[in-house]
Amino acid sequence: MLQNIFRQDIIFNNVNTDFNKKTKYFITYFILITSSGTNSFLYNYMFLFLSTCFLGFYVHSKYTVNIYIYWSLGLLLITYLIGLYLFNRSIPHISDIIRFVCFVLIAIYSASILEKYWIYFFEKALYILALISLVLFIIQILNFNFLFNLIYFINNTLHIGGSINKDLFRSYSSNIIIYTINETSNEASSFRNCGFAFEPGFFSYFMNLGLFSNLILNKFRINFHVIIFCVAVISTFSTSGLIGLMLIMVFYSTNKKINNKLLFYGLILTLMFFIVTSELVMKKTYDTFTERKEAYEYIEIASLTSSDAPKVSMGRFTGNEYILQKSLDSPIFGHWGSEQNSFFKDLAIPSSFGPFCYTFGFIGFILLSVSLYKSSTLLVIKNFQLKTPIIYFILFLLYVFAFTIIYTTIFWFIPLNYLRKYFS
Repeated sequence: MLQNIFRQDIIFNNVNTDFNKKTKYFITYFILITSSGTNSFLYNYMFLFLSTCFLGFYVHSKYTVNIYIYWSLGLLLITYLIGLYLFNRSIPHISDIIRFVCFVLIAIYSASILEKYWIYFFEKALYILALISLVLFIIQILNFNFLFNLIYFINNTLHIGGSINKDLFRSYSSNIIIYTINETSNEASSFRNCGFAFEPGFFSYFMNLGLFSNLILNKFRINFHVIIFCVAVISTFSTSGLIGLMLIMVFYSTNKKINNKLLFYGLILTLMFFIVTSELVMKKTYDTFTERKEAYEYIEIASLTSSDAPKVSMGRFTGNEYILQKSLDSPIFGHWGSEQNSFFKDLAIPSSFGPFCYTFGFIGFILLSVSLYKSSTLLVIKNFQLKTPIIYFILFLLYVFAFTIIYTTIFWFIPLNYLRKYFS
């Protein structure tokens, strides 16, 4: 089985040079840091373009590339643009097309460089980031003002990471690449572990991904890394994180013989009960139903105001419902273009599902789902001969629904990972 390849004493023999190991670690951290949502790297077209060129040059110098991949992607893009014009009479700006192509190519090039070992390097990198987050989170709990002022000072002195002043969700947020601290109007929300991500919930995805990776690499043996990942997920106090943790427990139960199934499934049910009855979830549920009408009225008012009007946050459920309704006038190919840009000008929806469907339409969502399914079966079934790849599939879609991550490297890397087969 492929697990044997990932034993530490074997992987470094397979990854045959120290340069290759450092390259793979560099690519891993590049994916993670540019996916954190705390910096503007990938909003900079020059950085995005140069990163694509650099990775492309490296891949073509080290690997044999099947040119079929470029013909296929080019034909798909042209077909999509023609369909978009015929059905919606719109064409995206050239900068939007270049940005989209860069994201896809960065994901494919990164997957080809990391090869089948990507999950090993991800687990190692995420474990380090988890340890850093827990150490700083303990300081945050003990003395919030001290850590906040320290990160604020480092951020403003060295100009690393990113800062957000008085947005819709927080009074202030400061980041130093490896850690983010948020000051919110809700004191309890200020004591949540953001790790290196922009928000605690999104950080929980990376921790769940690290946990998932460790379990399949180590044949589901419980070790110190597993404990660290679990503690890190819990420290986010994220509903999505706990649901993800529950999904991984189900994945564990379907692939590992459990002696006391009654106790194990009782633990899953207890976790479900905690998720459903927690104050945070109850408040979110209450807000979803009581603020739905106000959100619709507010967005209609905002659409009539000047471009300087503040953005409107509609929440995940209400926002997705609203945006999917707006998608019905062009559901097949979406609204990728100027109309799409103007539509999101006054909207802030903490989800990628509705915005992705609105932008790329039903065709785009089908392509994303098929790619994600292929990558899921490649990892779980073909590489590790395990069952229920649907859990990995659902785990990713859970966070697609929960957070705005379309313009992150990880969003494209996970579904398109299977395309590395065209590089050998």
